[in-house]
Amino acid sequence: MAKDLPTNPRLTKQISDATIKNVIDGIVELITNCDDSYRNLEKKGVKINGLIEIYVNRKKGGICEKLCIKDYAQGMTKDKLEEAIEFAGETSGFLSGESVRGLFGRGLKETIIAMGEGEINTIKDGILSRTRIWCDLKTKSPQYDDQMLNNPLKTNKSNGTEISINITNPKFTIPEFDTFKTQLSKHYALRDILATINRNVQLTFESISNIKSMKRTSPVTFTYPDGEKILSKKVEITGLNEILQLDIYESSIQLDTPRYNPYGLAGIMIKTKSATLDNQLFKFDSDPCGLYFFGSAICDGIEDRLRHG
Repeated sequence: MAKDLPTNPRLTKQISDATIKNVIDGIVELITNCDDSYRNLEKKGVKINGLIEIYVNRKKGGICEKLCIKDYAQGMTKDKLEEAIEFAGETSGFLSGESVRGLFGRGLKETIIAMGEGEINTIKDGILSRTRIWCDLKTKSPQYDDQMLNNPLKTNKSNGTEISINITNPKFTIPEFDTFKTQLSKHYALRDILATINRNVQLTFESISNIKSMKRTSPVTFTYPDGEKILSKKVEITGLNEILQLDIYESSIQLDTPRYNPYGLAGIMIKTKSATLDNQLFKFDSDPCGLYFFGSAICDGIEDRLRHG
């Protein structure tokens, strides 16, 4: 006889907190999901608008109480939504061979659980599927609204997915608009998404005070630094039979270090075919001379190795 080892539901909360440490971490995960959904449509030759809408609010002291992310991509059926909220489930299609940014099937439920509670509304072919996710305050056990999930509705709205999160975790604070937008635009995991003309990411930022509220809406884009290419070569990774394409550029100005800083523009971005995994200067991240260099190290074989454990 064989049985699965019992799993403490508190583990879900612990892993979510470790994965999503701030508001931008959550936005990165959710935008990655939106981008994968648009990429799947593009591969099928479907014309898209590439629109991804972000809404956040900021109260006194930087408190953020609301985060919404919306796309107009392929949406999910009720069964797909049920798979998407399975903890540790792999729903991005990565393990079945698709080249997507969501390599580990994490992001959606971890973001909601770490931040507080949230609702998912997703439309696929005229059917609206939805559910709510939250964490029980006493047991710390993640829960979802099964009744809502099992009662999909007909709609005449177009396909797409909207995630609305009520942030109850007080550690999720945000800076003012200009700083927040800059951080979002420079995050290494979003640069390729924000740099492409096929995506239209719009940020709506509402500042709320006791007297009044003010909304600002602005596109979020990214442009890579100017630099001269000083190295382009293929490197064989010793012992792994894998090839790395290394491209390095030299900037005329000193850039910010990537050390403990996901917004630093110096560094070599470690990439697979479809995702940016890290940005590193290795032993040079504290060297003033190293901060003039940026580029990429692309290894397609990383994806195959992840698929095979």
